[in-house]
Amino acid sequence: MCEVQLMLNSIKKVNDFINIIKEYDGGFYIISGSYLLDAASVMDLFSLNLNEPILLAFQIPEKRDEILQRLEPFLCSSPQ
Repeated sequence: MCEVQLMLNSIKKVNDFINIIKEYDGGFYIISGSYLLDAASVMDLFSLNLNEPILLAFQIPEKRDEILQRLEPFLCSSPQ
């Protein structure tokens, strides 16, 4: 499982992020406290405080590096 912190503090960033992850087969999740949210859901994302970094988790090992490169404009932390 790859986990990274993202900053999606504008509507444009949210839309750009969702457009990127929808291109991949596999699950992308936002971890918020004890909740696991669908990262591709606009409603789920806007239920969060987007002025704070959010934790994204995904497991697509064969595409990990490609995904991280495409998400680089949103990254706040190094991948784990």
